Amino acid sequence: MTLEELQALKLSDLKNAFEEYMQRPVVKTKIESSKADILVDGGYIDKTNFENGRDLELPSIRTADNQTISLKVEDYDRIINDILTNGLRIYQKKWEYENTINSAESLTDLDDLVFNFDE
Repeated sequence: MTLEELQALKLSDLKNAFEEYMQRPVVKTKIESSKADILVDGGYIDKTNFENGRDLELPSIRTADNQTISLKVEDYDRIINDILTNGLRIYQKKWEYENTINSAESLTDLDDLVFNFDE
């Protein structure tokens, strides 16, 4: 396999890993009514659901680990902001991986490359 072939393969793998991860990333956030961090699903659809929940002033949500918690409107704003911030972090990570792949000078530069968007 040539370097160019391996780069194309790694870019394809990255695209697939990124798309799969972005469907349902879990976001750690903190809300006013909770002392501890909470985990929420943080994909695009989830963000839209939180925006709708805020607009409808729904009193509670279910977290990513299936706990029901009460929310205020301000809590929704914090969660939505954290989802957006996490999405930007994930894109940054994707672009770093793309740069690593495209700047590889040998096959061994790419041998151990594993995509992890949780870091």
